[in-house]
Amino acid sequence: MKQMATVLAGFLFTLSCMGSVLASPEFVTGNEQFRAGNHELAARSYRLALDKGAPSAEIYYNLGLAEARSGKTAEASLQFQRALTLNPGLESARRELLALSTQANLEIPEATWVNRIATLIPLPSLWIGGAITAWLGAFVILAGVFGKSRRGSLLIWGVGLFILGKAALFLAWSSDPLIQNQNLGVLVVEGPNRLRSEPVENSKAVTTLAGGSTVALLSERGKWVYCATLAGERGWVERASVQPIIPRKS
Repeated sequence: MKQMATVLAGFLFTLSCMGSVLASPEFVTGNEQFRAGNHELAARSYRLALDKGAPSAEIYYNLGLAEARSGKTAEASLQFQRALTLNPGLESARRELLALSTQANLEIPEATWVNRIATLIPLPSLWIGGAITAWLGAFVILAGVFGKSRRGSLLIWGVGLFILGKAALFLAWSSDPLIQNQNLGVLVVEGPNRLRSEPVENSKAVTTLAGGSTVALLSERGKWVYCATLAGERGWVERASVQPIIPRKS
């Protein structure tokens, strides 16, 4: 049930990103400001477009560019990762993120062959195709069990289709950024971010990360968030210094 709820949430989030968002007045104004070199004003317009409730990979990407040109590396990293969550095939956002990582020594997740599947095959097609194939296999198996003829061949075909459908669904689940990134966040404070051993301001620093680095969000306590670095080190940071990659609406 939990997996199905996660998948449904991912679909709803994706559907909320569709529509004529690129024609919104705020997005158009942001593009005009960006071309004029007014990057901070452009970022403000892009944020207004997002506040209208119509997020999209393109808006997050443009916002990331505006933040990067304004010298806000940490915010730019967050926006590029949000863009790639909605559109894993947006290679321009991936290139910008990698460039930031090299320049500012950020810790960001490395792309694996599983992640690259999302750039080659549209994930909705993988989800829908896998579900249809699995259900078709189940019906063929039932036909083989209760049918009067060709029971053996029907069972073989049914089992094959069912396994193929389940494999496609597993591949979609393991490569969908909306699922894999749901517990990831980005440190949005530009200066050194200290992960502390206790949720207390003067406690010992376990490690220090550059602003814009990615962490796993494990738990919360008051104004503190317990995080894990990509290398596995764990510590506490203030809630205001980290933002989830997938925005959380109140």
